[in-house]
Parts: sequence; C-alpha cells; structure tokens
Amino acid sequence: MQKSLINFPELACKWEKGRLKLSLLRLLVPKTEIDVCSVRSVEQSIGKAEKGLEGYIETTAVILMHKEDMRKMGVKNGGKVKVSSAYGSVVVKVYETDETRPGLALMPNGPWFNAITGGDIQVTWGDHYYLVKAMLETTDKEVTRLEEIEENFTREDKE
Repeated sequence: MQKSLINFPELACKWEKGRLKLSLLRLLVPKTEIDVCSVRSVEQSIGKAEKGLEGYIETTAVILMHKEDMRKMGVKNGGKVKVSSAYGSVVVKVYETDETRPGLALMPNGPWFNAITGGDIQVTWGDHYYLVKAMLETTDKEVTRLEEIEENFTREDKE
C-alpha cells in the first residue's frame, strides 16, 4: 500500500505503519497571540564559543515561554512553533522558563527575532529590549534556516 499525505489547512492525515494517523492539533489548539520580548542571552555566547555557528543557532533560534502558555498550546520542551507577526515569521524551538509570565515570551536577540520585527517596534526597558505582538502555532516544520532569513532581508532591501 502506498503511503499518502493529505493536507488541509486544519487537518493532516497520513498513512503510517498500516494505520491512518490524524493530526487534529490545529483544530484543538488555535493560534495563540502573545507578546514577544527580545533578551540578551549568555547561552548564545557560550553556545557559539563551544560549538561555533551550530551552537549559536541552537541557543538563538528559540523562544522561551511560561509553562501555562505551553500547556495551552499543547507544546512540549524542544517542540517547534511558528512565530508570526505583521513583519514576518520564523519557526523556532520552544523551551519552558520561569523567567516570564503567561502571555509574554522571550526570544534572544538575533536573526530569528529580527525576522519578526519591523521599524515601529515598541522599545522597553531601555534601548536594548524590544516588544512585538506575535501569533504562535505549533508546527512540524524544521527550524528556519539562517540562510532563509538572510534571503528575506536581502529581498526586502532590493524592493
């Protein structure tokens, strides 16, 4: 029997190991609106120093969320979410933190945060922290590659 994948915006079905597997997550867990604040991360520097670019990506292509928000979305530590704003979207890994409150997520400064911000972001807590409204949804897609982000910025500059 041939494996097939049927994609609908709200439902994914696929044949796996002789069974029809349904993914109703998008029906059960709608997109979640959340404020995303940029942060400086010591882990970024350590990751880059210890593992080079791979370590930087592992520690920067992330969003840190309160456990209540993660529970509501049905996402676990190390899962992936698509973060979308009026300016762009990226897929990043999500991790639980107790350093924030429900409704506020943290993203390290870097290309993934820059990809969802625009010129009219709200400055908070001084000159180095920014706040942007975003929609989050769980996804099975891979983390957005650094090259994709660079291509989008290059394309925008030419327009």
